[in-house]
Amino acid sequence: ASVINGEPIAFNREKLLNEKSATLETASGTITARVWENNTITLTDQAESIYPGYVTMWFSWANHNESDLIWR
Repeated sequence: ASVINGEPIAFNREKLLNEKSATLETASGTITARVWENNTITLTDQAESIYPGYVTMWFSWANHNESDLIWR
């Protein structure tokens, strides 16, 4: 999970760990999530800027962010 250009972004962590990458189209461009060998997850935009992410429980994320930008 992260907030990029004011947009809340969240990915299903289990699915992402299995598939190793995912892309999401947002109003400000494409966001790519990648899983590295040590299971670190990074989020990058089209300019390859890296954004911090964090792991959170879904109910907490949903309570604090209104977003339909969820990759399932």
